[in-house]
Amino acid sequence: ESAPLAAPPKQPLKLSSMQDTAPSISAASPSVGLNIQ
Repeated sequence: ESAPLAAPPKQPLKLSSMQDTAPSISAASPSVGLNIQ
């Protein structure tokens, strides 16, 4: 029961993490570049 229940929630969680990381990195990239300059 734990295996099947954990499988579906893990997939959406990973997708959410990737989406959250993408915008976070994009926002951090320009910020870092400005800080370096």
